[in-house]
Amino acid sequence: MSLNNKAQQEVLLKLASDLMISDGVIDQSEKELINFVKSQCTEGVSELENFNLSEIRDVFGSKKAKVSMLLELIGLAHADGYYGKEEKVFINEIASVLNINEANLNELENWVRRQLDLVNDSVMFMEE
Repeated sequence: MSLNNKAQQEVLLKLASDLMISDGVIDQSEKELINFVKSQCTEGVSELENFNLSEIRDVFGSKKAKVSMLLELIGLAHADGYYGKEEKVFINEIASVLNINEANLNELENWVRRQLDLVNDSVMFMEE
């Protein structure tokens, strides 16, 4: 995880959980993903219970922090192999609050898809 700040990690956990339930269902693989994200956080970091989305501008002030968080969320959204409408709407809302325009968000989404394609290719290379 590229977010080192405790406040950023807490917000990421909250947003990741909200993202996973954005389609109305959270399955076992999504629960495992949330647990993995938690395991990558600094000790003592826990998911926020109450959070106003407009506050993310204060927590993610630099472009690097904004992009890192969006890449994490987009990757999580793709983890089940399906980037659904509800997930896209959720991520678009976050990008909007962070003043990340649609063109930049599309570039981030494309980057994540390319990375996932590379991972899938490497798995195929290793199959017998």
